[in-house]
Amino acid sequence: MEAAQSGEQTIRIIFDKPMWLHRTRLEFSETEVARTQEFTLQWSDNPNGPLKEIVRQQWSFSPQGSTNEIEDYQVNLNGVSVLELALKPDLTPTKACATLAKWRMM
Repeated sequence: MEAAQSGEQTIRIIFDKPMWLHRTRLEFSETEVARTQEFTLQWSDNPNGPLKEIVRQQWSFSPQGSTNEIEDYQVNLNGVSVLELALKPDLTPTKACATLAKWRMM
């Protein structure tokens, strides 16, 4: 999935019932533009409460080499009400779009 416009993007999932999260896996793909992306994954046990950071990660894509990023995290979070992924698609001044190939939660 590619963002419809350039710039920072946020995906926020609000669960109907709090859930137990054991693992989250993110896959990003960029085959056309060299760029450095940063993402932050956060969670909260309260839909209106503060978010707690799980991970913040940067990755440099290069069409000639590094085109895929896979991040797989074992977590032990009980009572997850909100899961939020914030993407900065390019840390340089270009106008790249964020891409997310897959996001799995277990």
